Amino acid sequence: MLLDAISEVASVPEVFKLKDVPDARIPVGTRAVNLKFPGAYSTRFLEVYGRPLRDVVPERSIKANLSQALHIIVSSTYNEKLFGESSRIDRLIKQGASDLEVIEELYLAALSRFPTKEEQSGLVKLIREQPSRKIGLEDLLWALIASREFSGNH
Repeated sequence: MLLDAISEVASVPEVFKLKDVPDARIPVGTRAVNLKFPGAYSTRFLEVYGRPLRDVVPERSIKANLSQALHIIVSSTYNEKLFGESSRIDRLIKQGASDLEVIEELYLAALSRFPTKEEQSGLVKLIREQPSRKIGLEDLLWALIASREFSGNH
């Protein structure tokens, strides 16, 4: 669910490749939750966060671990999806969206709600204080997906 939520917020679909057949892929846009046999696909995210094999009811730990913390910092799941050239932020900047429009879209995508007036005004100020607009928007998106509200929703 988390991989699907991050892919949706970033507006960059996950590409699943079969482990035994390097060139074989399933259709782009297929969600992790729809994988019939998740163990057949090589994906670092599912290895780190736990892969439901669906042949037995697994005993899983919901506690975060060091591998997950490192994955958040350096993985392509987070960094390339959220901040890459085909990401939602990149698209909005290229379209010329205002700070308020970007804030609203990111809130709707990540939290399924509009930002409050207080959140809007504080975030516009914080974005303008950053070295670049893109860095400010990336920081906002990072904060949204790292929030308890995001993890609670997804």
